[in-house]
Amino acid sequence: MNVELLVSLVSEHKELYDKRDSDYKNLDKRELLWRGIADQIGFYVEEVRQKWKSLRDTYTRKKYEDDCRSGKAAKKQEAMEVYEGDVNIPIHSCVTRKSERRKKEECRREKEECREQRRVQQNDNNYLFGLGLIPTLRRLSPALQSLFKLKIHQLLHDAEFGHKNDDTF
Repeated sequence: MNVELLVSLVSEHKELYDKRDSDYKNLDKRELLWRGIADQIGFYVEEVRQKWKSLRDTYTRKKYEDDCRSGKAAKKQEAMEVYEGDVNIPIHSCVTRKSERRKKEECRREKEECREQRRVQQNDNNYLFGLGLIPTLRRLSPALQSLFKLKIHQLLHDAEFGHKNDDTF
């Protein structure tokens, strides 16, 4: 496949690669453009799309790796614009990507901690007992709810601090 021709043809249609373009979300128009490009190049539409995606991903990855190896990205501004012909591909600096990765990792860890807490709670008989009381408690009037809570607290206090016989509370 003629890569230069592909890049040239795609670069003529911003709606194929620029998410800010008003026609970017017009799938019918984009499909017609991809068909036209495929016809001009002489390949199937899916082959052309795949080749474009591969080129774009490779370019982005290489640019990112070059920036990280050179250390320039950390010293430069937060985000850079790289232009190749008429194709505008935003490349974020390593600093930005590393902080994004840290945030994602932190979020992933927090979610995992929440899952672990839920697993522990689901195996805690006391927690499950307390949850089982909630539906009955909600059916009571506010005055009875308050009295019930007070009695539970009194029972727990007596059990913990031994003001009554340990066997009978």
